[in-house]
Amino acid sequence: LRDPDEDIGEAMNLLYNIPPLPMPYASYTWGDDGNPVKPKTLFIGDSYFWNIYYQGLSNNIFTDCKFWYYDQTVFPENEPEREVKKLNLLEEIRKNQVIVLMATENNVHDIGWGFIEEAHSIFKNKIKNVARRKMYLHELKESILKSEGWMKDIEKKAKEKNISVEEMINLDAQYIYETDYCKPEVIEATEEIKIRIHNTPKWIEDIHKKAKEKNISFDEMLELDAKYIYDSEKSKK
Repeated sequence: LRDPDEDIGEAMNLLYNIPPLPMPYASYTWGDDGNPVKPKTLFIGDSYFWNIYYQGLSNNIFTDCKFWYYDQTVFPENEPEREVKKLNLLEEIRKNQVIVLMATENNVHDIGWGFIEEAHSIFKNKIKNVARRKMYLHELKESILKSEGWMKDIEKKAKEKNISVEEMINLDAQYIYETDYCKPEVIEATEEIKIRIHNTPKWIEDIHKKAKEKNISFDEMLELDAKYIYDSEKSKK
């Protein structure tokens, strides 16, 4: 038997080795057609992965192959950071072209060991943040266009920068969003205000009405109301 197929037999400490059954081991070689496709890959699995690793499959088929043992420890051992929980999960996902989740039969019920849920949460929040940014930039641009004083300032800055008024409006809207609207403390506070709103039926009814008048979704109107309340409470303090 090839290692590690007799690991349990060796651990039994018997006087005589267990006679092996005929084994269907594959016989293969690694070819090179001059232009091999070897994607960067991340494996997340249990100890069964070492069977693949020690046969050379991971290094010959993939480039820069990493292994997260039970989604906890990073291999190979020369990696600068060995603890998965200390890594930036989104950055690690983006580094790889292929991600493989694998488990033996007794671990299938827990395959991924939390990776699936964490990845889903990250991308869900990313999509949510993109939508939030788009909505606020639209609202900020509308506010700029409606303000005579603001537009005069925009026109002046556009002339100084030698860019169009439209470009300057975009820059101003982006600056305000990045310096105020997307701060973690602001997002956290507005989320808490949303909970207060959801607990007030009359408030919810009012938001539905305003969303219909503005021709936007309920979630967008809820976000705008929560931010308005946040700004009002902040100015009072």
